[in-house]
Amino acid sequence: MTPPALSAPLALTPEGWDTLAARFGCSQKVSQGPRENGSRYLTEYLPRTQSARAHDRRFTITIFRFAAQETAERSASLLDSLTTAAMRAGSGFRECLTVPAPLALAAFLDYSEDGLHTIAAAIPLAASHAGGYASLALLQLTTSNGTIPALAEVQLLRSLVVPESVPA
Repeated sequence: MTPPALSAPLALTPEGWDTLAARFGCSQKVSQGPRENGSRYLTEYLPRTQSARAHDRRFTITIFRFAAQETAERSASLLDSLTTAAMRAGSGFRECLTVPAPLALAAFLDYSEDGLHTIAAAIPLAASHAGGYASLALLQLTTSNGTIPALAEVQLLRSLVVPESVPA
């Protein structure tokens, strides 16, 4: 069965998260809720047949929220901290791509660290009219135990940052 098509705008909404997670083989939602006084919102998925104690893949969506006027600076700081922490840990980067997007930079990362392989997309979201807040969505698929994401999974997550990277 072919998974349904998923547009980038839909993938970046709570309604699309379950569908996106299922595309990565992680259809079991194991946690969801605000973190750090509401400045982050985390949703975590695992494969249906695996548990939090024993899994070989995990898909997470973290939404970082901050004042709209701080979007570019806070997004750049977050991306810098992600890449710096990964490099300090001795990660092997396969790809680290940043592209201009409305409000701030978007990024796609593909790296390995301590037996884990991670692909991640960081995408700035439009500022809400209520309250003047903007958000950055960080979508990550992490695999372990010698498994790596399939090429189609890499292409799918990368396409959220660079839409023309989806093969025909």
